[in-house]
Amino acid sequence: MFLRLIRELAVRILIQESWGKLKNCRNHKRRGLITKISVDGGVNLSNLRDVLNAGVDIVTIGTYISQGDIAENISRINRLINC
Repeated sequence: MFLRLIRELAVRILIQESWGKLKNCRNHKRRGLITKISVDGGVNLSNLRDVLNAGVDIVTIGTYISQGDIAENISRINRLINC
């Protein structure tokens, strides 16, 4: 339990530090310097909408999907994306 809390805190910190990088990538994308923005790691149902709104094109959501009921987790993600 303790290690899980540390990991979750580390992911939150990493994601918070990444928003500036995502904004920078989005600016490069608008100028045609890059074509796709991808995020791998730390994405889950609670932050997926923010990640997509930040302009990310490709998201890897491995840990969230594999924890618990895989089919239900995928369904939740699809519902959020298709809202």
